[in-house]
Amino acid sequence: MTLLLISNIQAQNIGKVLFSKGEVFFKKSKDSKATSVKKGLSFSDKSIFKTGKGALVVLALNSGSKIKVNQNSQLIVSKEASGLTKGSSFFEILKSKVRKNKKIKYRVKTKHASMGVRGTQFFVSLGNKNDSWMCVNEGLVEVKSKDNKTVLVKEGEGVKVAQTVSDPKPLPWTKRLNWEMVGNEKEIENKVNIEDAYQDLLDQDYD
Repeated sequence: MTLLLISNIQAQNIGKVLFSKGEVFFKKSKDSKATSVKKGLSFSDKSIFKTGKGALVVLALNSGSKIKVNQNSQLIVSKEASGLTKGSSFFEILKSKVRKNKKIKYRVKTKHASMGVRGTQFFVSLGNKNDSWMCVNEGLVEVKSKDNKTVLVKEGEGVKVAQTVSDPKPLPWTKRLNWEMVGNEKEIENKVNIEDAYQDLLDQDYD
């Protein structure tokens, strides 16, 4: 009975915390109590992570994929999808670990869009003008806005999503973002100011 119970608990876990810095809180569900996060913490489907100012957490999914949640952010994590409700996050989704059925992709959702990937590195952020935006470091991301417009965003490109999704455009500073997921604080902390990057995206005249 004990072995069966342990097996069931392990089966429910979808990943663990690879790195944590600053005030990072974790909830097993929307209605559960928040607790502080430490390295090595295992988490289950639909867990919620929230970071404070200057904080950072890296999540390693059992699939081999990784997610880096920036400061002042909130992310709901599931085995086949994530929901960004505040702030910004980096995603590294391994193609070989996403389901073999080519029609099924790992999805990242915001208030404005759904993003489907099969193997790529990309960054998603909620803007301050009731919009969201994303850019791709490697691979290809399919972005679908609420008006059902769909675009494919390639390496080095970015889009803005509000009422609809913009056409992808090259964003040179995409390469300057810190895409590292493994290492110490200095090695994985993002060096690009997100507010400046957001303003640069607005200057691209996507509207």
